[in-house]
Amino acid sequence: MSYLNVDKVQLSIDECRDIKENNIKQTNRNFILLNKTIILEIEMEPILDNFPKKRSLLSNSIEKVLYEMIEALNFFQVNNKSDKIKMKYLKEYVAKLSMFDLYINISHRRRIINHDKFVKIGKKIAELRRIAWGLAAGIEKND
Repeated sequence: MSYLNVDKVQLSIDECRDIKENNIKQTNRNFILLNKTIILEIEMEPILDNFPKKRSLLSNSIEKVLYEMIEALNFFQVNNKSDKIKMKYLKEYVAKLSMFDLYINISHRRRIINHDKFVKIGKKIAELRRIAWGLAAGIEKND
């Protein structure tokens, strides 16, 4: 069996391949989460444009939290130094996603968003949350 010395640790070629494949899977999930979040933000634009003027604070809060989610994911992706810091940004993303969910629920309760849009957005929120927690589990597994 052939071995490769990496940082004074001897790894087999198979172990190196497994590490590389896991890193690629993790990177793909990162991009999938970011892309789906950006798509959600784009899909929310026409909905937010139709909010009543007296609910502009709610509309602005939704828009702001969407941009903060994208920002947290960008910080998450750029940081390659520490899994601890990555988890910080991922948890921040999940917290912002929860705030987005709350704002959407309020919008639905106040009949600003109809039930069909509410269900569609809810499914996207659930998918984003599932991907984010999958990433978190992958990071914790590497520790």
